[in-house]
Amino acid sequence: MNTTELYRANGVVVFEFNETHGPYLVVVDDAMSLYRITFVPRDGKYSVGIAAAWSDDCPGKLANYSEYAPHGCSLDEITIDDAGLLVVMSKHDTASTVDFRSGFTAQLSPTFVEPIRMALNRVAELAVQNSDVADTGGNHGA
Repeated sequence: MNTTELYRANGVVVFEFNETHGPYLVVVDDAMSLYRITFVPRDGKYSVGIAAAWSDDCPGKLANYSEYAPHGCSLDEITIDDAGLLVVMSKHDTASTVDFRSGFTAQLSPTFVEPIRMALNRVAELAVQNSDVADTGGNHGA
């Protein structure tokens, strides 16, 4: 596994991991005790996971609060506003007259806005790179 630190400022860090099954990004507070948000490019879509501080009684312990949607979501279904509200709402395949979405929202500190946006841009780049590798028959994630 290869790990690269892409960003560190204002108590937030962005890591890029490259494993044999492919790359993914993690945005985490630098103490790794409040949030861990993971972005995984998959088949033209993106899986997003969030772990957050579990309890005031167990400081520093994170609990996973999201399931990676098997159908994933597109980048336009992942937003973070300037106040730090992260919204991940993926549209399900349904009848054309139905708009059914599922996901999560999380109110993050505004210090997460810039790194989350940077991670989203990078994960989009990785998806394009991986599709180019797949198109040329290369080894995914090598």
